[in-house]
Amino acid sequence: MYEKKENDKMDELAEIARNAIILAEFLLIPIVICTFFNAVNITKIVYMRGSFNEYSLELTSMALKGYVIGLPFLALRDIVTRVYYSYSDTKTPVIINMISVIINIVLDFILGYTWGVMGITMATSAANIFSGVCMCLFIKKYNKEIMDKKIIREIIILILSGVISSLICHWGVTYSGSTWLIVIMT
Repeated sequence: MYEKKENDKMDELAEIARNAIILAEFLLIPIVICTFFNAVNITKIVYMRGSFNEYSLELTSMALKGYVIGLPFLALRDIVTRVYYSYSDTKTPVIINMISVIINIVLDFILGYTWGVMGITMATSAANIFSGVCMCLFIKKYNKEIMDKKIIREIIILILSGVISSLICHWGVTYSGSTWLIVIMT
């Protein structure tokens, strides 16, 4: 990205960043949605043995649900941070991430007290969402083509299609009692 900026190829820089964002979100959004809806089953497969009991299963699956929500925004933040670096701007990402850490700490106390484990993990995801969104909003001062209406529309379509397919899978497992629909959808 830095080479494109140095050679005044801003259109190519925007295209590389857009493609990286779309690819990351294309891969992560379905993973996040499937993980969120199947957190208990995933936790059972990975941890359910030995002294890991039902209470541990519940806490761990809640933590997984809380953390996984912020994953697409974490990827978005990391990609856009590289764009800032290509413009020799290290200050903006640092400031945004410092504010994000403060938000995380404050929300840890507030949400952790009220929601327990789920609150702490949701606080981390909320901080990731804040930093990802802020990075995208402020990158427009350098290049307006990176986060335009087209990429936002594509991300919304990815989210909606992922939610619809996951709800169909969840409905199929809930009402049929088998996992055949999950196999078909994936």
